[in-house]
Amino acid sequence: MDFSTRHIFKLLELLEQKGYDIEAISNNCKLDIDKIINGEQKPAANQVNQLWQEAVDITKEQSLGLQLGEHYNFMALGLVGNVIQNAETIENALEHTIQFSNLLTDLLTIELEKEAKYFRLKFIPNPECLLQYKTATIQTIQTSMAFALKEYQLLVFQKIKPRRAEFAISIDRHFDYQRIFKCEIVDNSTQFALEFDNQFLNKKIVDSDYKLLNLLTERANELLSKKYFYSTKRELRKVLIKQFNNGFISIDDAARFLHLSSRTLQRKLSKEQTSFNRVLDEVKKDFAIFYLKRNVKVKEITTILGYKNVSSFSRSFKKWAGVSPINYKI
Repeated sequence: MDFSTRHIFKLLELLEQKGYDIEAISNNCKLDIDKIINGEQKPAANQVNQLWQEAVDITKEQSLGLQLGEHYNFMALGLVGNVIQNAETIENALEHTIQFSNLLTDLLTIELEKEAKYFRLKFIPNPECLLQYKTATIQTIQTSMAFALKEYQLLVFQKIKPRRAEFAISIDRHFDYQRIFKCEIVDNSTQFALEFDNQFLNKKIVDSDYKLLNLLTERANELLSKKYFYSTKRELRKVLIKQFNNGFISIDDAARFLHLSSRTLQRKLSKEQTSFNRVLDEVKKDFAIFYLKRNVKVKEITTILGYKNVSSFSRSFKKWAGVSPINYKI
């Protein structure tokens, strides 16, 4: 069973403990639990996002992701969990977490930022996933933050207290956040991050096995190379979304961000049977649907996406979705 499947079961397990009907919730998301267990069905990203949305809606708990992180253990991470457990120090464990995080989820990446007296573990949402699967992305980040603290305490058998925890969301109730992190909680930040004193980096991990670690990292690298292949289209989408600001950047600017010439970018996209304009249209469609789902007026979306008038935007949207934005069923 892969991590994404275990992630779903952990969430359903948490909901069942809270007294909710997980069969009804699964059916609403078109998830067949038996088929998933037997490997006959792999949950799609939109189903996972819908499950998270339903979970947050019915529990009315913004901190549900944090609570899920408390239920995680190293077994839930599979191979990556074994790699982390057998690292030499907390710093090594962090480096392996960052190196192999893509084996666990595509929703976020993790970075280690060092300062003179403290280090910061940053949980960076994938901009494309944040756009399409916002609830799942934010809740999974919170799960990762809570489990990161728990796992490193388990590794050294010591209570490790962060200096501060930052969240790029508005927090309604701070209770669970304070209970779990026991430090300054900063909401409406520009990032999701945990900040610690540097003294924790050199903490030795209890019961690590360096010989086993070499075998485990070799296998993890093999799996990572199979999973993560470079896609110009995917990287272009990331750039277009990340650099979006009241309009989209040009192909020349996109090529510069990708450290390519415009001609090379065109050629690489052509090899992947697409083009800059096609990718741009896909991103525009995603943005348009994102705003329509949030009841933003068509006229406002027209302006946001840089169209001259509503008619022009409506024609493009009908080409993408088969219906006009007014008739689009959310």
